[in-house]
Amino acid sequence: MACSAVYALSWQHIVFWCMDQMIKGLHEGAGAADVALVYAAGDFVNRGVEPNVGMILYNTTAGTSGQVTARTATTITATGVTWDALDAFRIVLANGLELDTVDHYLRVAAGDINAALHSVGACDCAFASWVLNSGDAIGYLAKLNIIDAAVYYNCRCGNPRFDATTRARYLDWMSAQLEMITTMKIELCAGYTGSSFPATGIAQQGFTDQQKALIIWNDILRNS
Repeated sequence: MACSAVYALSWQHIVFWCMDQMIKGLHEGAGAADVALVYAAGDFVNRGVEPNVGMILYNTTAGTSGQVTARTATTITATGVTWDALDAFRIVLANGLELDTVDHYLRVAAGDINAALHSVGACDCAFASWVLNSGDAIGYLAKLNIIDAAVYYNCRCGNPRFDATTRARYLDWMSAQLEMITTMKIELCAGYTGSSFPATGIAQQGFTDQQKALIIWNDILRNS
């Protein structure tokens, strides 16, 4: 992987700051390949679901998504998305312009993270399981990406409008995380443990000459 990735998605950024911007549940239709999502508790009209403005409906069971084209209080139809009984859905209450704006700031903010990864040669390694997103779970790098986008670049969508003190604290936290990556106090690659990782009584073991050399080199960097 080149050091050019973006680690968070626009919906993750918005929901990270404002959980009430997401509606999720299970399709209640009894058919197969239903065109419309059915969810009796949706209250989609009053909760702000809008057709034809770029809102995206996800069938998270099938891994499909599409733009919302119609909705009632209890149903949503989206381009190219069908539903089987008990398929899970997710929709974030943001239009296409808002989603594009968030994506832009996430791409800009990711540069800080990629610079830190590049400085320690972590662009091409296999990351540990906690580093990247897994399903709806937000991984460590996505969290950094989200906070960086909101704090450094003042992304307006999903931003809680920090006061000066809160913004300064997030800036300090973000700077500390990037410093721990660049000094290898936090190691993101699978199989390695940085000095700030909460582990006790475990020594790194290398099974190839390359792994053994890297363990020695990391130990020199940490203790120099």
